[in-house]
Amino acid sequence: MINIALSGGNTPSLLFDIWVHRYEHEIDWERLCIFWVDERCVPPSDRESNYRMTVLHLLSKLPFKEKNIHRIHGEMPPQGEALRYSELVKMLLPAENGWPVFDVILLGAGSDGHTASIFPDAEGRFDASLWLGSDKKPDYSDQLYVPTVNPYNHQNRISMSLALINHAQHVFFLITGSDKRPVVHDLIYKTKVSLNYPAAYVCPASGKKELYLDNEAIFDICKCD
Repeated sequence: MINIALSGGNTPSLLFDIWVHRYEHEIDWERLCIFWVDERCVPPSDRESNYRMTVLHLLSKLPFKEKNIHRIHGEMPPQGEALRYSELVKMLLPAENGWPVFDVILLGAGSDGHTASIFPDAEGRFDASLWLGSDKKPDYSDQLYVPTVNPYNHQNRISMSLALINHAQHVFFLITGSDKRPVVHDLIYKTKVSLNYPAAYVCPASGKKELYLDNEAIFDICKCD
């Protein structure tokens, strides 16, 4: 089985459409166990639900096994659900040095440098080992998923921690749009500004991190020395 954590948003929905139309018969979809990187605290029928988007663009169109789909219950109280989902991940994923290990994590990045549902200036909400991706072995009093708040609309969310992200085998960033150019530039050139971006702290121990960008996102990079 392959354990993969998906993100929500417009860019993943485009990727899911490509998977459906080009790779329907190229991949053994029944071998994939689907988890989520983050979720908005809304019911699964809500238009803002990451789960709903994934169902519409991917899960309803390919032969996934229902038992292999593990959604975050966004309709439940966030603290309790973050704990439940953390325990689920611990139970279902193989562990290495005490950490559950995803085979693949699919991430995006916002124009403010946030990734998953971890926003700038949010580090105070997390244990330092979760924020910085420390290699120290957790005693599992640390949650792997945590409740967060979108600072722009104050929406409650549940998010994978940066430490859990950094223990994945492969991490892929999908970043599109001209509004992401400054962030992409800062991330690639590791500017001082990038230290304010949660996305800059995604440094998987495996060393396997890849960025996939559209032409709008890479325009400024092409002009830099």
